[in-house]
Amino acid sequence: MGDTLFCSGFGRILPKDLLASFPRGAFNAHPSLLPNYRGRHAIQWAIAKGERELGVTVHRMSPEIDQGAALLVRRRYFGVAYNCAQISRELAEMAADMLVELCTLLQKPAIPESPPALPTGPYWPRRRPEDGRLSWQDRGATILDQVRAGTDPYPAYAFLADGTKVAFTKYLASDTPGEVLYISPEGCLIATGDGVIWLVPDRPLARGDILP
Repeated sequence: MGDTLFCSGFGRILPKDLLASFPRGAFNAHPSLLPNYRGRHAIQWAIAKGERELGVTVHRMSPEIDQGAALLVRRRYFGVAYNCAQISRELAEMAADMLVELCTLLQKPAIPESPPALPTGPYWPRRRPEDGRLSWQDRGATILDQVRAGTDPYPAYAFLADGTKVAFTKYLASDTPGEVLYISPEGCLIATGDGVIWLVPDRPLARGDILP
Protein backbone atom coordinates (compact mmCIF):
# COMPACT_ATOMS: atom_id res chain seq x y z
CA MET A 1 0.00 0.00 0.00
CA GLY A 2 1.20 3.52 -0.79
CA ASP A 3 1.84 6.23 1.78
CA THR A 4 -0.67 8.76 0.37
CA LEU A 5 -4.26 8.53 -0.83
CA PHE A 6 -5.68 10.88 -3.46
CA CYS A 7 -9.41 10.88 -4.06
CA SER A 8 -11.73 12.74 -6.44
CA GLY A 9 -15.30 11.98 -7.42
CA PHE A 10 -15.59 8.92 -5.18
CA GLY A 11 -19.13 8.81 -3.83
CA ARG A 12 -18.63 6.67 -0.74
CA ILE A 13 -17.46 7.34 2.80
CA LEU A 14 -14.12 5.69 3.53
CA PRO A 15 -13.70 4.02 6.93
CA LYS A 16 -11.61 5.76 9.57
CA ASP A 17 -9.06 2.93 9.83
CA LEU A 18 -8.43 3.07 6.07
CA LEU A 19 -7.80 6.82 6.17
CA ALA A 20 -5.40 6.36 9.09
CA SER A 21 -3.40 3.71 7.22
CA PHE A 22 -1.74 6.25 4.91
CA PRO A 23 1.31 7.78 6.66
CA ARG A 24 1.35 10.96 4.53
CA GLY A 25 -2.41 11.39 4.72
CA ALA A 26 -5.53 11.04 2.60
CA PHE A 27 -6.66 13.94 0.41
CA ASN A 28 -9.85 14.64 -1.51
CA ALA A 29 -10.71 17.09 -4.30
CA HIS A 30 -14.31 18.14 -3.61
CA PRO A 31 -16.19 20.07 -6.34
CA SER A 32 -17.40 22.95 -4.18
CA LEU A 33 -16.09 25.85 -2.15
CA LEU A 34 -16.19 24.15 1.23
CA PRO A 35 -17.81 24.33 3.70
CA ASN A 36 -20.59 25.14 1.23
CA TYR A 37 -22.22 22.21 -0.56
CA ARG A 38 -20.73 19.39 1.42
CA GLY A 39 -21.93 15.96 0.36
CA ARG A 40 -23.33 14.45 -2.82
CA HIS A 41 -24.01 16.12 -6.17
CA ALA A 42 -22.42 19.38 -5.05
CA ILE A 43 -22.28 20.87 -8.55
CA GLN A 44 -25.93 20.15 -9.32
CA TRP A 45 -27.10 21.63 -6.02
CA ALA A 46 -24.94 24.74 -6.40
CA ILE A 47 -26.30 25.44 -9.89
CA ALA A 48 -29.90 24.77 -8.84
CA LYS A 49 -29.51 27.22 -5.96
CA GLY A 50 -28.33 29.99 -8.27
CA GLU A 51 -24.60 29.98 -7.52
CA ARG A 52 -22.42 31.55 -10.20
CA GLU A 53 -19.03 31.14 -8.52
CA LEU A 54 -18.09 27.48 -8.18
CA GLY A 55 -14.81 25.74 -7.56
CA VAL A 56 -12.81 22.91 -6.05
CA THR A 57 -11.43 22.44 -2.54
CA VAL A 58 -8.59 19.99 -1.90
CA HIS A 59 -8.72 18.97 1.75
CA ARG A 60 -7.48 16.35 4.15
CA MET A 61 -9.96 13.53 4.46
CA SER A 62 -11.45 12.90 7.88
CA PRO A 63 -14.17 10.60 9.24
CA GLU A 64 -16.59 13.53 8.93
CA ILE A 65 -17.88 14.23 5.43
CA ASP A 66 -15.95 16.99 3.62
CA GLN A 67 -14.72 18.60 6.84
CA GLY A 68 -10.96 18.10 6.82
CA ALA A 69 -8.54 21.03 6.70
CA ALA A 70 -8.34 22.70 3.29
CA LEU A 71 -5.00 22.89 1.49
CA LEU A 72 -5.95 24.33 -1.90
CA VAL A 73 -8.99 26.26 -3.13
CA ARG A 74 -9.67 27.36 -6.70
CA ARG A 75 -12.76 29.20 -7.89
CA ARG A 76 -14.26 30.26 -11.20
CA TYR A 77 -17.30 32.20 -12.39
CA PHE A 78 -19.74 30.30 -14.63
CA GLY A 79 -22.45 32.24 -16.44
CA VAL A 80 -25.79 30.89 -17.60
CA ALA A 81 -24.26 29.62 -20.85
CA TYR A 82 -22.71 26.76 -18.85
CA ASN A 83 -24.85 23.76 -17.95
CA CYS A 84 -24.06 21.10 -15.38
CA ALA A 85 -22.22 18.79 -17.77
CA GLN A 86 -19.95 21.59 -18.99
CA ILE A 87 -19.22 22.85 -15.47
CA SER A 88 -18.51 19.31 -14.28
CA ARG A 89 -15.90 18.85 -17.01
CA GLU A 90 -14.25 22.17 -16.20
CA LEU A 91 -14.09 21.41 -12.47
CA ALA A 92 -12.81 17.88 -13.10
CA GLU A 93 -9.87 19.34 -15.03
CA MET A 94 -9.35 21.89 -12.26
CA ALA A 95 -9.34 19.11 -9.64
CA ALA A 96 -6.78 17.09 -11.60
CA ASP A 97 -4.44 20.09 -11.85
CA MET A 98 -4.85 20.78 -8.13
CA LEU A 99 -3.96 17.21 -7.17
CA VAL A 100 -0.80 17.49 -9.26
CA GLU A 101 -0.02 20.74 -7.43
CA LEU A 102 -0.64 18.96 -4.13
CA CYS A 103 2.01 16.38 -5.03
CA THR A 104 4.52 19.24 -5.19
CA LEU A 105 3.34 20.61 -1.84
CA LEU A 106 3.79 17.21 -0.24
CA GLN A 107 7.50 17.37 -0.99
CA LYS A 108 7.84 20.23 1.51
CA PRO A 109 8.55 19.56 5.20
CA ALA A 110 5.36 21.37 6.27
CA ILE A 111 2.17 21.93 4.32
CA PRO A 112 0.24 25.17 4.89
CA GLU A 113 -3.32 24.32 5.85
CA SER A 114 -6.43 26.22 6.83
CA PRO A 115 -8.09 25.43 10.15
CA PRO A 116 -10.43 22.45 9.89
CA ALA A 117 -13.61 23.50 8.12
CA LEU A 118 -16.37 24.03 10.65
CA PRO A 119 -19.68 22.27 9.99
CA THR A 120 -21.40 25.53 9.11
CA GLY A 121 -22.28 24.47 5.59
CA PRO A 122 -25.23 22.07 5.35
CA TYR A 123 -24.80 18.54 4.08
CA TRP A 124 -26.50 18.04 0.73
CA PRO A 125 -27.96 14.61 -0.13
CA ARG A 126 -28.04 12.76 -3.41
CA ARG A 127 -30.21 14.46 -6.03
CA ARG A 128 -33.49 12.62 -6.60
CA PRO A 129 -35.73 12.63 -9.69
CA GLU A 130 -38.33 14.75 -7.91
CA ASP A 131 -35.74 17.48 -7.22
CA GLY A 132 -35.90 18.43 -10.90
CA ARG A 133 -39.62 19.20 -11.02
CA LEU A 134 -40.21 22.76 -12.15
CA SER A 135 -42.62 25.16 -10.50
CA TRP A 136 -43.97 27.81 -12.85
CA GLN A 137 -44.62 30.03 -9.82
CA ASP A 138 -40.84 30.50 -9.46
CA ARG A 139 -38.90 33.35 -11.04
CA GLY A 140 -37.56 32.74 -14.53
CA ALA A 141 -33.96 32.77 -13.28
CA THR A 142 -34.77 30.04 -10.75
CA ILE A 143 -36.37 27.85 -13.42
CA LEU A 144 -33.39 28.40 -15.71
CA ASP A 145 -30.98 27.28 -12.97
CA GLN A 146 -33.07 24.15 -12.41
CA VAL A 147 -32.80 23.31 -16.11
CA ARG A 148 -29.05 24.02 -16.10
CA ALA A 149 -28.62 21.73 -13.09
CA GLY A 150 -30.54 18.87 -14.68
CA THR A 151 -28.49 15.92 -15.87
CA ASP A 152 -29.26 12.53 -17.34
CA PRO A 153 -31.11 10.56 -16.03
CA TYR A 154 -32.74 13.29 -13.90
CA PRO A 155 -33.45 16.31 -16.12
CA ALA A 156 -35.73 19.18 -15.17
CA TYR A 157 -39.33 18.34 -15.96
CA ALA A 158 -42.98 19.34 -15.69
CA PHE A 159 -46.35 17.79 -16.47
CA LEU A 160 -49.07 18.59 -18.98
CA ALA A 161 -52.67 18.78 -17.76
CA ASP A 162 -53.24 15.16 -18.84
CA GLY A 163 -50.29 13.95 -16.74
CA THR A 164 -47.79 13.60 -19.59
CA LYS A 165 -44.25 14.23 -18.37
CA VAL A 166 -42.18 16.76 -20.33
CA ALA A 167 -38.40 16.96 -19.82
CA PHE A 168 -36.33 20.08 -20.49
CA THR A 169 -32.67 19.56 -21.39
CA LYS A 170 -31.84 22.59 -23.57
CA TYR A 171 -32.39 26.30 -23.14
CA LEU A 172 -31.62 29.75 -24.53
CA ALA A 173 -30.11 32.30 -22.16
CA SER A 174 -27.36 34.89 -22.02
CA ASP A 175 -25.44 36.96 -19.49
CA THR A 176 -25.49 39.85 -21.99
CA PRO A 177 -28.68 41.94 -21.74
CA GLY A 178 -29.89 42.95 -25.18
CA GLU A 179 -28.54 39.88 -26.99
CA VAL A 180 -30.93 38.46 -29.58
CA LEU A 181 -31.20 34.75 -28.78
CA TYR A 182 -33.81 33.55 -31.25
CA ILE A 183 -35.52 34.84 -34.38
CA SER A 184 -38.72 33.69 -36.06
CA PRO A 185 -41.25 35.31 -38.42
CA GLU A 186 -43.44 36.02 -35.38
CA GLY A 187 -40.82 37.86 -33.33
CA CYS A 188 -37.58 37.46 -31.41
CA LEU A 189 -36.33 36.39 -27.99
CA ILE A 190 -34.04 38.95 -26.31
CA ALA A 191 -31.99 38.55 -23.13
CA THR A 192 -32.73 40.99 -20.30
CA GLY A 193 -31.11 41.75 -16.97
CA ASP A 194 -33.19 39.08 -15.22
CA GLY A 195 -34.25 36.67 -17.96
CA VAL A 196 -35.65 36.96 -21.48
CA ILE A 197 -38.53 38.70 -23.25
CA TRP A 198 -40.37 37.99 -26.51
CA LEU A 199 -40.76 41.07 -28.71
CA VAL A 200 -41.87 41.86 -32.26
CA PRO A 201 -39.40 44.27 -33.97
CA ASP A 202 -40.32 46.62 -36.82
CA ARG A 203 -37.23 45.64 -38.82
CA PRO A 204 -35.21 42.44 -39.37
CA LEU A 205 -32.81 41.34 -36.63
CA ALA A 206 -30.33 38.47 -36.59
CA ARG A 207 -29.53 35.97 -33.89
CA GLY A 208 -26.51 37.23 -31.97
CA ASP A 209 -27.28 40.92 -32.52
CA ILE A 210 -26.67 43.08 -29.45
CA LEU A 211 -29.09 45.88 -28.63
CA PRO A 212 -27.20 48.19 -26.21
